[in-house]
Amino acid sequence: MIEDYTQLGSRPGPIEEGVRRLRALIPANAALQYPAETVLEFGPPAERILKVAIERDADMIILGARSAADIGSTHLPWSSAHHVIAQAHCPVLTIRE
Repeated sequence: MIEDYTQLGSRPGPIEEGVRRLRALIPANAALQYPAETVLEFGPPAERILKVAIERDADMIILGARSAADIGSTHLPWSSAHHVIAQAHCPVLTIRE
C-alpha cells in the first residue's frame, strides 16, 4: 500500500520500487504451488487490502505487522492489521518480526 500518493510525481519510480520491494520478500527458491501475486494499491491500507482481497476472491491474506513505534517500515501498524483481521472474509496470517 502507498497511503500517501500525493507526492508520486516528486521522485522517480515509487510504484516500481514498491513492487520490487514486495517481490524481494518472496524467497527465490520458494516451492509455491501457485505463484504469489504482487499487488500495489493506493489509499488507506486496511480498506484497500480488504477490497482487493474481495475483488480477487483471496483464499488468505498475509500481513506483516509492527507496533506503532515501527511505522514507516514495510509492515502495517497493528491498528490497520487489526482492522483487516476483524473484517476479512478469509483467513489472515499475521507475521511479526
